[in-house]
Amino acid sequence: MTPILRQRGLSLVELMVALTISVILLAGVIEIFISAKHGYRIQESTSVLQENARFAMRDLNRYINMADYWGGVEGEDVRLHTDLDDHYAARGNCDFTWALDPHAGIFGYDGDATAPGPTDCLPSNYVPNSDVLVIRTAVPDDYASTSDLEDGSNTELDKHGALYVRSLVGAGGYISHRSKIADAKAQINGSDNEGVFNHRFELAVLYLADFHVGGSTEPTLSVLDLDTRSGKATLWPYQLVEGVEQMQLSYGVDSDGDNAADIWKNATAVTADEWDDVIIVRVGLMVRGRVLDDFMDTTTYQMPGGFAFNPASDAARFQRRLIVRDVQIRNRVRE
Repeated sequence: MTPILRQRGLSLVELMVALTISVILLAGVIEIFISAKHGYRIQESTSVLQENARFAMRDLNRYINMADYWGGVEGEDVRLHTDLDDHYAARGNCDFTWALDPHAGIFGYDGDATAPGPTDCLPSNYVPNSDVLVIRTAVPDDYASTSDLEDGSNTELDKHGALYVRSLVGAGGYISHRSKIADAKAQINGSDNEGVFNHRFELAVLYLADFHVGGSTEPTLSVLDLDTRSGKATLWPYQLVEGVEQMQLSYGVDSDGDNAADIWKNATAVTADEWDDVIIVRVGLMVRGRVLDDFMDTTTYQMPGGFAFNPASDAARFQRRLIVRDVQIRNRVRE
């Protein structure tokens, strides 16, 4: 007679052992997943860091390259319309006299604990101790024909402040609101096909500011740029590139006119007469990633102008990279 085999269940001890092994294996899988995800985020943050560094340098290159261009004439030969101040709304002490000064195509302020430059001009979220760069120019690639300026229905030309530099080699330049084109024509006589240019006037103040991005605060390369608000040109803040933690600038002065920098100075050391001889700007940017890493950055970074940058303790776990580049003021080295 065949014996009857009885199936037995797991004992409590066997069940506990199985559950323990399963938990250990599951914990290992979760740890691997978390580690892989963190590694991916760090790698992505590194890519974003590199991309932001390129974008920030691209934007600064553009502004510095085009500084002090006045349609083929010298800034000292550019005049202002008599009622131009009626078309400009001051931002703090960035008033008409300061803003529309064609004699200062490029100018800088050394960083401070509070925003440098004219009082109440820069936003309150300015990043302490970061330098500020001011660019004034006629935008080379933003040109309007005289007939377009005379066409009141062409409202596109009312954007970005609607201030234009009319110029003719040998006759100088004249800055006016586009609504005053008749007065500008009287000052700079001639037609477009005779060498007259109408370029949009640009005033740009480049600085660093803290902005809230995705639930966190990111230091950001920013610009006060001319915009049209309530019918007037006014400086308005715009964000350019996030993750720029510090900006330091030094200026190459050509003291003997050979188109080579003879001495490098920070903004405070450049005298009033030397600003016209600045032909190159050394830009130093500290750019950081978005994700905290598993290390503490205790490096002291040497930036242009003799500035030593030490990461703040609450930001020491970010990856960061120091980028230094010399950018020429093209309109000055071509003279």
